[in-house]
Amino acid sequence: CMSGDFTPALSPEDIAQAKAMSPTQSDFALTYGELTYEGCTRLGELLGLGPTDVFYDLGSGLGRATIQAHLQWGVRRAVGVELSAERSGLAQMAKDRLEQNGQLDDSRPLDLVCGNLLEGGYREATAVYLCCCCWDTDFVSQALAVLEERAVNLKQIVTIEPLDRKFGLRPKWLTLKQATR
Repeated sequence: CMSGDFTPALSPEDIAQAKAMSPTQSDFALTYGELTYEGCTRLGELLGLGPTDVFYDLGSGLGRATIQAHLQWGVRRAVGVELSAERSGLAQMAKDRLEQNGQLDDSRPLDLVCGNLLEGGYREATAVYLCCCCWDTDFVSQALAVLEERAVNLKQIVTIEPLDRKFGLRPKWLTLKQATR
């Protein structure tokens, strides 16, 4: 469930970074919608995560899924990685408000990282969400290769697009658990 409430326009620097990482992505990728509360709830139900899990949202935008994972799913740690400094900054502002209101559980980290998802470690990740609807095949392939190599504790990946149908990718190390479309 994507919202019709689109993220703010990006700066020229953010656009250049996004285009360099995924050159054939559409311009729509620069103003995509965000997951709704209901969409995040459904994601949480699909993943069935608990207190031993570490959730990563790669391409986390405004941080909605990452924040909801922390607040409602009871994960040990929730991490969002977003390339856009503007989107990452807005996510951090939301986290700061929650922190000021005493709504975060300090015993379970909530990390919002502004960075290139291809450069992350992911060693402790048990679940990863990829909102790859606007990425090109080469970039998705690179992201999957990074996860295969570095996410040694990974149990599940959820993508918003079917990897085989949209990108022609069917990594041998991944098993299709459920298709919702």
